[in-house]
Amino acid sequence: MTERLAPLAPQGVMLVCESGIRDSGDIARMGKTGVRSFLVGESLMRQADVTAAVKTLIGPAPATAPLP
Repeated sequence: MTERLAPLAPQGVMLVCESGIRDSGDIARMGKTGVRSFLVGESLMRQADVTAAVKTLIGPAPATAPLP
């Protein structure tokens, strides 16, 4: 549903995907539509280790440039 509605949103609004996020592929797919915020519930609550599940879901932290 988000993929169909995102193109109809006005320019500059914050798009939030509120359902159906199960893995990093879902986040990547939504990101292509302009979504930058996600509400993730059930898929995390079903995990024994929520911290590990979140890390898997969002992927590795982006590399940062060393300070001069």
